[in-house]
Amino acid sequence: MPKVYSPESSVRKLGDSQTRNKNMNIDDYYFDNDDIMVNKIKLRTQLGVPIDKEISKNFDLGINEYLKKFKDITTNPKNIRIPYNNRWMKIEKPDTSKPLTKAMNIILLALISDFTVMMNAGLPHFWGYNFDKNDLIMTVSLDHAMYFHHNHTSTTEKSSTKINFDITDWILFELEAPITKNGRGYITGRFFEKSSGNLIASISQEVLFRSQPSKQKDTQNTDTIDMSSSIAKNLIFDKPFPTNFTPSSNHNPKPKL
Repeated sequence: MPKVYSPESSVRKLGDSQTRNKNMNIDDYYFDNDDIMVNKIKLRTQLGVPIDKEISKNFDLGINEYLKKFKDITTNPKNIRIPYNNRWMKIEKPDTSKPLTKAMNIILLALISDFTVMMNAGLPHFWGYNFDKNDLIMTVSLDHAMYFHHNHTSTTEKSSTKINFDITDWILFELEAPITKNGRGYITGRFFEKSSGNLIASISQEVLFRSQPSKQKDTQNTDTIDMSSSIAKNLIFDKPFPTNFTPSSNHNPKPKL
């Protein structure tokens, strides 16, 4: 389980990182957010702040207010926001005395498994060094697979398997996008139970998205393309997260964070 601060901790990262693109929210990077799913299910989410100071500092590159305050961030190619994220999630308990069934816990986890997934592939391209340098045209998920991991138990008579977790208690959703190339991004994710730290489910998703460098107005009032964002066109992270801090690209080999 990733080392992050508890959702009850006072250590938080707050700020608005929604760029209001309205294209399926790939470039909306949520912090703490409560949502209503299918008109009745209350979902609570908040950013899982890394205990590691370097990773936490990299997470700051996804805060709009932080980027606007320190303009030099967007001029330094080293400031790539890595496509790695942790998020605490849970479903509010329904107004009933009956606990959720095991089947309902599985169904609800599957429902939230697609929440903010595509956005993770866009983190290096829309924040940090590339803040306000790329425009999203469209995006769509191409596939989504989910795997539930059984807790194995053994008895003298037989072996059995079971899936046991409580979706109304905090679950940590870890996401990473090791490669985004040729208009496609590949994302993997893992769900960890807060109470035990156990890995309870994994997901993988491939996404298609189209973006282009933002048009900037020059002094002659003509449209020009800002090509300084080219560093993020083909980002390949060849080491496991979150220890990878040497993203490579065809345009600028291995810019170090």
